[in-house]
Amino acid sequence: MTLTWPMKPLGAMTAAELLAALEQLDAVAPDDEALEAAVRAELMRAMNTGRTERIERAVGLQA
Repeated sequence: MTLTWPMKPLGAMTAAELLAALEQLDAVAPDDEALEAAVRAELMRAMNTGRTERIERAVGLQA
């Protein structure tokens, strides 16, 4: 079975979406170190710019 990955620019993703993408990278692109670095960098940017609403709700914090 082929899995589809919705296309969305990294800069438009929330921290929760970036974290989910990062968790799937080993299965989808295990040797793509550049992609992993890009997702990690964007996750750090998202955490610093407030794109964290879903993560905050998930862990019980107020946004």
